[in-house]
Amino acid sequence: MRLIEALTAVLLLVAIDSSAAAQEVGVYRVPREARQLLSEMKVTIRHGNLGEAYTAELTDEQADQLRQSGVLTVELYASLAAENLALGLSNEAPTGFTSYADMRADFYAYAAAYPNIAALEVLGNSVNGREIFALRISGNVLVEEDEPEIAFWGAIHGNEYASGEMPFRYAKNLCDNYGVDPNVTAFVDNNEIWCVPLLNPDGYEANTRANANGIDLNRDYGFQWNGFGGSPAENSQVETRAIFKFLQESNITLSSTFHCSGDVLFYPWGFSANTTSDDALIQAIGQTYSSAANYALVNSWSDYETHGELVDTAYGAFGALCYTTEISNVVGDLDFTYSRNKDGMDVFCGSTYQGLHGLVTDADTGLPLRAAIFVSGSEVASYSDADVGDVHRIVQPGTYSVTVWANGYVPQTVTGIVVTESTRGEFAVALSRGSNEHGFAITAIQQADPGNSYSNLSQPAWALGPPDGKACSLGRNGFIVLDLGEGNAITDGPDVDFTVTEALVPGDLMTERYRVYGGTAFAQNTLIGAGKGTWSFDIGAVGLNSVRYIRIEDNSGASPGDPLGGVELDSITVLSGTAGPTLTADVAQVSLAGGGLQTFSLVGPTPGALYYMLTTETGSTPGTIFPTSLLSMPLNSGALFDFTANGPNRILKKGLGFLNASGLKSVKLTVPPGQDPTLNGVVLHHAYMLLDLVTLEPTFVSNPMTTTLVP
Repeated sequence: MRLIEALTAVLLLVAIDSSAAAQEVGVYRVPREARQLLSEMKVTIRHGNLGEAYTAELTDEQADQLRQSGVLTVELYASLAAENLALGLSNEAPTGFTSYADMRADFYAYAAAYPNIAALEVLGNSVNGREIFALRISGNVLVEEDEPEIAFWGAIHGNEYASGEMPFRYAKNLCDNYGVDPNVTAFVDNNEIWCVPLLNPDGYEANTRANANGIDLNRDYGFQWNGFGGSPAENSQVETRAIFKFLQESNITLSSTFHCSGDVLFYPWGFSANTTSDDALIQAIGQTYSSAANYALVNSWSDYETHGELVDTAYGAFGALCYTTEISNVVGDLDFTYSRNKDGMDVFCGSTYQGLHGLVTDADTGLPLRAAIFVSGSEVASYSDADVGDVHRIVQPGTYSVTVWANGYVPQTVTGIVVTESTRGEFAVALSRGSNEHGFAITAIQQADPGNSYSNLSQPAWALGPPDGKACSLGRNGFIVLDLGEGNAITDGPDVDFTVTEALVPGDLMTERYRVYGGTAFAQNTLIGAGKGTWSFDIGAVGLNSVRYIRIEDNSGASPGDPLGGVELDSITVLSGTAGPTLTADVAQVSLAGGGLQTFSLVGPTPGALYYMLTTETGSTPGTIFPTSLLSMPLNSGALFDFTANGPNRILKKGLGFLNASGLKSVKLTVPPGQDPTLNGVVLHHAYMLLDLVTLEPTFVSNPMTTTLVP
């Protein structure tokens, strides 16, 4: 770690500690009519009291602010410590629940006693150094197999003790009854089951909701983070980072995170009133658990709004179906609570073999690949396992198409995959090298919506993969952190190294400003540059040799309520440090004066590559054009985009796009007979050019004349 990063980390911890100490909170009853105010204040609200007043954690200042707004608040406890005292709880795990030390010891013992089906895994450590341990259970646990992965999480809020008991007890049940109970045996043989009882071991030991830094870990995750729960930045805590890295390295199919208290199963989204693209599926799978456990099935946002939750991150960033299970925290109810949730977990373990099953490999080596999987009808990406190449995606019966893509490989789409009630839809894809590298996964995102209008319907996953004209709108001052994936990075070359593509979409044909940063997964502190529209960047200019994570922050100044406010991010494309092309006056000049038809036929276009068309004003001679000064976008049918260039004469600032290069062989420009082509009153006569900014090789010939690109 560089010195500046180390100092930043130390200062962040100091700031967290001092802020937590200064902001003592009490527990209040607040009417639901104050929901919007509570959301704007980003306070902690406790799930579970459906239809009743909220139980909220407020500072004195926040309570006064609500009262001044006419909200009747009732103080229940002056502090969290006072609440514990009144409830007869000490600052440690209450009697009747299993302690951290005993849980840890039992998991180590079970891994030793059942070595063929159970393995002890340490996912990370807490602020105070306690292990975040897990028991991984599978029929052949020493071998990574082609099977779905399930995760049961507990105690992300430390004082919700019963939530830790659910995955703890269930893990022991699976081990003890394997080979005895046919259902348990089938669950273990057919799945890889992760039981992680204590996501917040420090809070569990101290009897606090937050971790040792005073941060609500279930508001700290990066997907649609917004500073709730005292979180100072997305993925800011070591516990959050440990679980995020686990999600990066696995391919979870189905999961539940346990909380207290209530009798409710919540499903995504928590951050938005809009439903997910998989809403019918999510409700159908959730209903199987809620029916088995006799819980109400409720949309999370409909109870109250949250940002930075594990449930939204697991689903939104990784495609894992995930639910928040609210259970009783009464120690006297523990056996009954476990019994009903065991039934729900059993149902989940029997649900993973419905839907789609695929294998992804490298066409040349036959080795497995971690690839992004896009299923028709869904707007979230799933990922194949890097060790085996398998992906298991639960879907409802129907016919599906699946697009598979990995960085540096040509995307493939498989169509007509049939899924029935009793049979999975099978597909196998061998990807060939030959494409560019792009954003592969989302580490963090905030699609800013300061007015809570929920009018931005663009999807985060639209920023992944090659440019395709579909874009994720970040909102005013929003941001996104894109991961190029393990083993992939932007490397410094002789000139520009990557391009950020902004799509101009119906309703927003304006190019917008943004800033670009680079760094590690959880700290993108190096400002690479500022751009507007589609812009190229050189990482070497700011002292970077390579970078895997790119952060893009909107700087447009757009209206807060604009549904397409902020930059519309289509893609980032790695240029591998290649030098920019120089185009001279005699390159690809095609006279269109008086109207006519001209067709350019591509010669061996690189699938997924970026292609651009440049134009000049009437009578001008093109100057030297470099990617660093080029503002444009991939050619999509009918799209408008901007150009600027260096040179002795001005280059036309507007152009027309006619091609999405992926899969197409030609581009046509048709001019009505007897007319000159015009745009914004400027006559266009010549110099229509097509080039591949990645390979810089000649990419087309015009008929009847041959065109040469001069690199």
